[in-house]
Amino acid sequence: MILSQRILRRGLIGSFPGLKPSILRSVSFTGMRTLLSKFSPLLCALIATGAATQVSAPRAASHNHLKESKSSYLKRASQQPVDWYPWGNEAFRKAKALDWPILLDLGAEWCPYCAQMDRESYERPELAKFINGHFVAIKVDYDMQPEIAARLQRAQAYMNLSAGLPLTAILSPSGKLYFGGGYFPPEPRGGKPSLQEMLEGALCMLQEQRETIESGGFDVRTQEGAQFHEKRKEVADVRFAHRRDDLFA
Repeated sequence: MILSQRILRRGLIGSFPGLKPSILRSVSFTGMRTLLSKFSPLLCALIATGAATQVSAPRAASHNHLKESKSSYLKRASQQPVDWYPWGNEAFRKAKALDWPILLDLGAEWCPYCAQMDRESYERPELAKFINGHFVAIKVDYDMQPEIAARLQRAQAYMNLSAGLPLTAILSPSGKLYFGGGYFPPEPRGGKPSLQEMLEGALCMLQEQRETIESGGFDVRTQEGAQFHEKRKEVADVRFAHRRDDLFA
C-alpha cells in the first residue's frame, strides 16, 4: 500500500495552509486517465477485492429493487442487471453495513444521454457484475423526485462537478459525495475515462483517502458541507473539471 499512497500523494494531493493532512485537489479527465495509468492493475484489483470480501452480501440475481416504483423511468431500469435501489434508507443502511461506496445515477426518461448510458454501460452484464460486487447502486428519477434531484445537483455544484443529466455521483458509505461527473462512455473516448475506469479510481480514492473524504465531502442527505465549502475556499475538491458543453461533445 506504500506504493499506492505515494502515487496518490504525487498525483492528487496538494498542500494547503491550515489543513492537516494535505487534501485532494481537482482532477481533469486527462489527469484521471494519467493517474489510472500509474496505478498497477493488480493494486486496484487487490483494493477492490479486499473491499468486496470484507462482507459477504447476497446480490439480486434476476431483478433489482425498482420493480415496484411508480416511475416509468425507474421501472424500465428494473430490467437492468445492476442491482439498483431507489433513493431511501434501505440503500444507505446497506452501504453503511457493508462499508461500500454508493454509485448514484440521476436521470430522466426524456434524456437521450441517460438512455445511451443505460444501454452502453448499465445493461452490460460484466460491468453490472463489477458494480454489484463493489457498490450499492441508487437510481433517481429527475422528474418524479425533484427535491432529491435539486439536492444532488446542488451538491455536485459545490464540489465543482457536472450538474447536468445524466448525473453520476460516487458517495462514501456514510453518504458523502466525493467523486463523479456526468455521462461516462463504455470505453475511454476523447480524453474521458470509461465508466469502469472512473469506478475503479473511485474505489482506490476511498481506500486511500477515507479520512479526507469523510471530513471534506458533501453529505447529500443532510446537505452538510455547504457552509464548509463556502467559508473554506482553500479546500480542494475531488472533481472532474469540465464544461457541460464539453461533456456532450
